Amino acid sequence: RRTVGALEQGDDDLAQAMRLMDRHGAIAATLARAAGFAAEAKRALGVFPPSAMRARLMDVADYTVSRAR
Repeated sequence: RRTVGALEQGDDDLAQAMRLMDRHGAIAATLARAAGFAAEAKRALGVFPPSAMRARLMDVADYTVSRAR
């Protein structure tokens, strides 16, 4: 309440927020959702013929998910 309601952030608030998100599975759920979006994007690229550009776009989809881990 202090951090959000009163806009008073302390040095340990980010670490505490990360612990809470981890404890409640928010980080894992978000990464799983991101992986789903990346897979959907790659499937959508399937309408294009194989090319260097399509391969790069698929790489970008993979990178956006993997860099967060």
